[in-house]
Amino acid sequence: MKHSLRLISAGALLTAVIPMGAHAESAFTTGNTANITATARVDFSVTIPKFVFLQVGTGTNMATNAAIDVITFSVGAAAVGNGTAVAGTGGDQTNGKVTLRVRGNNGDMTLAATGPATLLSGTDQIAWTQITVVAANGAPAHPAVGGAAVTLPATGKVVNIPNGDWTYAYANAAVVPAGTYTGRVTYTATTP
Repeated sequence: MKHSLRLISAGALLTAVIPMGAHAESAFTTGNTANITATARVDFSVTIPKFVFLQVGTGTNMATNAAIDVITFSVGAAAVGNGTAVAGTGGDQTNGKVTLRVRGNNGDMTLAATGPATLLSGTDQIAWTQITVVAANGAPAHPAVGGAAVTLPATGKVVNIPNGDWTYAYANAAVVPAGTYTGRVTYTATTP
C-alpha cells in the first residue's frame, strides 16, 4: 500500500476554511518616499425592526406584562348624582392614576379605546362619558371609548411618551340605580 503526504500551506488552509465574503479589505504599499500609507475599509449595517410598545397601568418599561389594573369608585349614598366627581382607587400609581407609555418607530401613531357600549350592572347602565380622565406628564388626551382614535405625532418617525399618566374619576352627574357597574377598556396603539 502506498501512502502519500501532501503539505498544505497555512495560507491555503485559511482560504479553504474562511469563505471569501469574510475577508476584510487590506492594502500593501511599498516605496522610498516619506508618508507611505495604506488604507482599508469596513462597511457596517444595522437593522432596526419596526415596533410598537404600549403600557397602561402596571407594567415594565419595554416589556410584556399581563397585569390588568382595576380602578374603583365608591360613591357615598348622600352624594349619589350630586355632580361632585369621585376620585378612583387602584391603578399602578394609586388614587385612580395609571402610567401611560407609548413608543413606536415608524411615523405618527394612533391610540384607540374600545369596550362595551356602557358600564353595566345587570341591565342597568352608566355611560362611559361618566368616567373622566386627566392627562399629565406628556400623555395625550384620552380617546373616547368606542370613538375616534387620537393621533400621536412622531418626531423623526419616532413616538416616545416615556412617563405619561392618566387619572380617572367618576363624574357622578346622574342618579343611577344601586349596583356595581363594570366594564373593561382595551387600548390599542397602532403604527403604520
